[in-house]
Amino acid sequence: MKTTISMIAILLLAAVSVKAEDLYTVSDISVRQRWPWSKKVDIDFLVSLPPDGNPTVGVDITVMAKDGSTPLSISQSSLSGDLSLVGPGWRRIVWDPTVDYPDTTFTQFNVTLSVTRSKPTYMIVDLRKQLGDDGFITYRYEKGVWDAATNYNNCYYCFVMRRVPATTSDEWKAISGGKDYFVLGSPTTEYTRNSSREGPNNCRLTNDFWVSHIELGEGQLYNAGAGSVQSVRRAQRSYDAMRGTVAQGINWPSTGHAVAGGSILKILRDRTGLEFDLPTEAEWEYACRAGTTTPFADGVYKETYTDADYEASMNTLGRCKTSGGTVWNDPPYAYSPNAWGIFDMHGNHNEWCLDWMIDNVNAAQADPMVNPVGPPSSVGNTRAVRNGGATYPASGCRSAARSHVDPSNTSYGVRLVCPYTDPAQ
Repeated sequence: MKTTISMIAILLLAAVSVKAEDLYTVSDISVRQRWPWSKKVDIDFLVSLPPDGNPTVGVDITVMAKDGSTPLSISQSSLSGDLSLVGPGWRRIVWDPTVDYPDTTFTQFNVTLSVTRSKPTYMIVDLRKQLGDDGFITYRYEKGVWDAATNYNNCYYCFVMRRVPATTSDEWKAISGGKDYFVLGSPTTEYTRNSSREGPNNCRLTNDFWVSHIELGEGQLYNAGAGSVQSVRRAQRSYDAMRGTVAQGINWPSTGHAVAGGSILKILRDRTGLEFDLPTEAEWEYACRAGTTTPFADGVYKETYTDADYEASMNTLGRCKTSGGTVWNDPPYAYSPNAWGIFDMHGNHNEWCLDWMIDNVNAAQADPMVNPVGPPSSVGNTRAVRNGGATYPASGCRSAARSHVDPSNTSYGVRLVCPYTDPAQ
């Protein structure tokens, strides 16, 4: 039974149960409050790897709590510690009850730990091999950014794809304070924002997806059989060359992810067995922000911004008109990635998105927008591009900044995405 009083008693030691896959086992679970110096609760447990287990794959831990037999609502934002990509050994999750139940005492508090296989952080497609070969597609399980992603092989011989979590996932809710959406566009007070184009709108993305950790390069196209230039230089291609033209019957969103025969994406799909495509505007901005709500993905926040502040961010994030000049072709990894290890999301090279371009992306006033695909057509028959570029001022390279161009234009860059599929299936 719960009473609405200040939490002053030590939480009862928990009787616990465990559900686990054959990958790992969890045992020796104890629950203790740090009273009297803190109300936080330590949930300690032992993770063991069976003899035939795979040590490169971790597990995610889900906490389900009850007071006696009464279920409790434990938010992801109230939990910290060993929740994801957990390996063998003694582990600890910390629950802050003041987040969910600031004025409640529990007399029969108990927890169940549910264990599931972790999702990989990175997928690597090795273009030196052929589809079906051992090692053609491999996965990495990293808690943060994979440092070795920046070696030469990964920008010339490989596609390195970073998994981006759905906004409905526990992974995102832990970042967002429990929200199941992100804010697409800029706050109404953001310096230099375009109020007719930048919302803001709440946006829910219900599926994980893979996004390339760098812009598509000439060497990658060459090794995939879709180009002739042997270089790490960033590739410039038209939207039409990537996907096919309206005259060929290819017209996102009405024809979905279909691409024309002979298009670059068709070649990449046949070569890899993966449904590569361009990102929607919503996917692009979500991947760019990586959990930030500031003008740039560096997370730098100020009460008021100036042009100089924006230029300072671009000095570390990418090339723009005022940070290195208008020569756009810096090598990969020349600038800092965002929190998800994705490079060059600000400046350097504008990148195609799937969507037709219109100013108001939420004419129906949906709240939230769910997996938005953009309008069925554009007044000017132009497609959206994001990122700004080396010829843009820093303000044009913000996370929310939007531009557009005719899909036949050959001077724009490409960032690949593809649907997430579970490698264990």
